[in-house]
Amino acid sequence: MNAPGGPATPANPLHQRLESIASRPVVHLGERARVHDAARLMALHRVSCVPVTDSQGQVLGMVTEARLLAVLRGSLDGDTPVLEATEPMLCVDSSLRCDHGWQLCVQRGATHLAVLDAAQRLVGVVSEGDFRRLNQLTVLAGRRLVPSVMQPVARMV
Repeated sequence: MNAPGGPATPANPLHQRLESIASRPVVHLGERARVHDAARLMALHRVSCVPVTDSQGQVLGMVTEARLLAVLRGSLDGDTPVLEATEPMLCVDSSLRCDHGWQLCVQRGATHLAVLDAAQRLVGVVSEGDFRRLNQLTVLAGRRLVPSVMQPVARMV
């Protein structure tokens, strides 16, 4: 139950806004960082992705574990600028609903979403793991669709 005057919580957790499940504070790197900085930051914070932002907080790309390993396998020096190891990051408005964010990830093959404020600055990151945890909450709350829990029944003659 919500406090009087407080924001209403949607009945279905998937209908809440992405900003409510986004990781904060955002672990990110500036555009002048190096590949070894990304590796260190990811290990320290145990994150699978580090967004790279400019001085205004706008997303320039991201470094993922997979990308970092690919870069390192290619004998790229750890002192290489991080921008050479980035890949595009899908950016969405913080007001987008979680179910729509998940659909976008599936459609675009994205594993992370950069959550942006009205000024297009990075305010959070949502990962596949965040969506999985949210989906588990939905299942635990009994919000599964009937066809997903139905099982065929053999008729006895």
